[in-house]
Amino acid sequence: MLRKPLKSPWKLPAIGAALIVVFLTGVSTLVKGEPERASVCASCHDDIVNDFAGTTHGRAFHFGSGGGDCTSCHGAATQHAASGETPADVVNPAKSGATVVNDACLDCHGNQPMRAYWAGSAHEENDLSCADCHAVHAKTPPRRAGEIQNQTDLCTSCHGSFNKYLLQRSHHPLREGKMECSSCHNPHGSGSPSQLLGDSPNDLCFTCHADKRGPFLWEHSPVREDCMTCHKPHGSNHEGLLVSRTVQLCQSCHMQGRHQTVAGTETAMWNTNRQCLNCHSQIHGSNHPSGPLFQR
Repeated sequence: MLRKPLKSPWKLPAIGAALIVVFLTGVSTLVKGEPERASVCASCHDDIVNDFAGTTHGRAFHFGSGGGDCTSCHGAATQHAASGETPADVVNPAKSGATVVNDACLDCHGNQPMRAYWAGSAHEENDLSCADCHAVHAKTPPRRAGEIQNQTDLCTSCHGSFNKYLLQRSHHPLREGKMECSSCHNPHGSGSPSQLLGDSPNDLCFTCHADKRGPFLWEHSPVREDCMTCHKPHGSNHEGLLVSRTVQLCQSCHMQGRHQTVAGTETAMWNTNRQCLNCHSQIHGSNHPSGPLFQR
């Protein structure tokens, strides 16, 4: 059986040559230092073991990162291997309780920064297991191999009420594939509300919308306090992800008189086009000396 990279006129990078060796040597060297265990499993589960070789875990095990093998997740399978007829002797993460699965995963992944808030997180409190979202044997990261192929579909399979926002006229580009739910949320937990990646909604929004951050000479207090006072982050049928039509949104705070509270005619300048923003164009803040009304 071939144990070394093939000599070739092409000069492959070291990692490329190593990966070729993995697939050419077969399952007996799937797990570095533990070929016997992998071979035993492969004698019955060769399709799963061969597919596993191309996954992130399979490559990590082969190259010695963590030094794991099949028993790392499925437990000692001595009795199962001897009889070959008692599946109960093997831990099946897809069918085990959340505590069993999560403990197995966190043995390796528990020290990663993105998992720091898992204990007590919304998903942990609702008894979700790692296997509910991650398919360990899959080469791509769907919840189940061949079932859910992108993260947005995975998240909305539980959070179905958010599907409607993705189809509204104004939305973040999740359905186009330019963003994912994890662009804003950490599914493994966070120290912020709604498992946000930022310390606050504003800090998160400003990572992309830095031009709205300020500081401004003239600040609009809703902008400084919370972007979600005016915007619905998951989607809206109003432009700019606004919670309502511009004129109605502005009048929810500005009812002190003058033209803001005058219904006017259908063609009045504050009822058409960009409505209040026709004049107050710098609504997020202004640095102009004459801009206290955010007009310039």
